Amino acid sequence: MVTIFLLLHGIFLIELSLDLLQARSQAGLSAPELWRALEGSATMARGAATSVSRAYNVLVSLLLSSIAIAVPLTANLYTPKLIDLFIRNRINVATLTFFVLSAAHSLWTTQATWDVGPLGPRGFYPRLSLWVTFETMMLGWSLLIPYFYFMFSFLNPSRIIARASAELTGAFERIPGTGDAALRRLQRHVDQWLLHLGNITLRAVDRADRDVALDTIHALERVLDTYQAHKPALPAAWFEVAGEQFVGLSAAAVEIVRRERTWVEHKGLHQLELAHNAALAKMQDAISAVSDVNRRIACIAAAHGDEATLRLCVRYFNNFLREASKRKDAHAIFDVFQKYKELAHELFEGHSALTLAIARHMAYYAELARISGLSFIYELAAYDLGSVLESVGERDPAIRAALVDLLLGFEALPGSVRLAKAQLIAGGYLQALGFLAEAARVREHLAAAPRPLLEQAAQALLQEQDPIFWEVTDRQLNIDYVGAERQQAIREFLGRDLMEGLGRPQPEGAPSLH
Repeated sequence: MVTIFLLLHGIFLIELSLDLLQARSQAGLSAPELWRALEGSATMARGAATSVSRAYNVLVSLLLSSIAIAVPLTANLYTPKLIDLFIRNRINVATLTFFVLSAAHSLWTTQATWDVGPLGPRGFYPRLSLWVTFETMMLGWSLLIPYFYFMFSFLNPSRIIARASAELTGAFERIPGTGDAALRRLQRHVDQWLLHLGNITLRAVDRADRDVALDTIHALERVLDTYQAHKPALPAAWFEVAGEQFVGLSAAAVEIVRRERTWVEHKGLHQLELAHNAALAKMQDAISAVSDVNRRIACIAAAHGDEATLRLCVRYFNNFLREASKRKDAHAIFDVFQKYKELAHELFEGHSALTLAIARHMAYYAELARISGLSFIYELAAYDLGSVLESVGERDPAIRAALVDLLLGFEALPGSVRLAKAQLIAGGYLQALGFLAEAARVREHLAAAPRPLLEQAAQALLQEQDPIFWEVTDRQLNIDYVGAERQQAIREFLGRDLMEGLGRPQPEGAPSLH
């Protein structure tokens, strides 16, 4: 802006100097005589001020028209709260105030002229007012392009999301030491801004605007992360939230939220749930992002010792799985299971009981998926439970035994080679680590399966050499690949009878599957 302002002045001064030199040469006047000849009059001042006033009318009209179109249109696309953000921004207020006052000043300068009077036949020439009018006009035109750049940057969705996040994090900092009345206002403020972030996400998903949807999902993560850092210092009154802020929840449910001190997390995670449900069969990126953000929030809560929030995140994972199963969205369940499994791995240290609970939830929703006709998800869950078993089995015998029970609880589907492979992989793992009692239980379970099915499953596992799946997927790893050492463990687990059926050498002293 300053560069444009100075550049315009430089250009106009050069033009004025050239014109004055030419006029002086033509009239043969000295410099003092020339300046006296240039003495203005009331008529000249009125004409100049009128031209400036008209220019200002055009300038202000252009500015207000741009704002009137751009701001409501963007607000309609993302959130009506944008209007509140716009009118509270100091740069916007200062710019609009400057243009209004400058336009008013140009009108005053137009009127502050008199043709006759005690000042002589030239009338009153308002030098200062005219000079200020000219300079403000120059400043206004210099400001226009930078302000338009600022305004359209302000309306950029990423800036809107950043400002909404800043509203929330700023509110968290003001909570300690706040009186009861102000605390209630801050509760409503936080509630409203969480809803607005959720609105932006839903509208972005509806328009398949992936960038904005993902930005908002991660903004909710940052907000809840910041809140976890502030939460220990917050007063008890902050968690006594009003029931009307939870539309649809029963009085008992609201009381649970109050007792667990999780109303902010509940609001934030609910926005993620709405985004997940809206994205089903529409935006797989958003589904993956929601699952991953929920996992990270759970880990953040675990790091802060916030058990209630941790368990709330687990419950939301279950909500994701139920809704995806109802919609029969196999890809969504595939993504959620992956993040749920990762959470189970990460929580074992210090939260082993919750890891087992997650494994049980996975088995439950696998059965729900099977009932919904998604047999592949049912089989995939067996692989994921085997992965959880391998990550925690060495550290806790009781949980290892419980996970084996869960895995063996998967009923063999007609011709389910995948399910047999998942259980064979688990059996090989148990055999390799010397957990022979659990390995014997798996062997006994598999002994009841049709022999051709077992032979097909074993042959597929023992022949698989590629660790990368042959299609591009979110996981990308080939779940049937176990490596040479594990393949040997599976041979030992299978025993002589089945290995001979496969035409492969039998390890000496290996047990029989039957």
